[in-house]
Amino acid sequence: MTSVPVIDATAAWSWLDRTGFGPVAFLLLVHPDPAAGELLARALRLAPPSRRLPDIGERVTAAGPEHAVVRLDGCEHLMRVAVGERWAAFVRAGGPTAVLVGLAPLARVAPAEAVEPYLARTAMAGRLRLGLSGRR
Repeated sequence: MTSVPVIDATAAWSWLDRTGFGPVAFLLLVHPDPAAGELLARALRLAPPSRRLPDIGERVTAAGPEHAVVRLDGCEHLMRVAVGERWAAFVRAGGPTAVLVGLAPLARVAPAEAVEPYLARTAMAGRLRLGLSGRR
């Protein structure tokens, strides 16, 4: 079961990107402890990058102009994360959100430029979990 200390220690990065399926809001969550990251991934029903991207339901909701909340299975608390204003507006309008959980460390203060190489490394090593949230 995911707990408040796990939620509080989780760092988040968000961005909008164009994909082969159209625009997508991305949300990367990383906990400093890989075991806690696995708990997050299970609570979100995410899959490894080698599997088909699962539909994880309406897990991510824009909460105000610059925040989102994430609903986890088995947890009575919501995870609140800071996001950009355009990101929140896109999600509020019904745009899909790709939720990613990294299972390797990434400094909470890592700049956006560090995220892309992190995603490549963790995906190649099988240490990234993914899912798609949003209204259909």
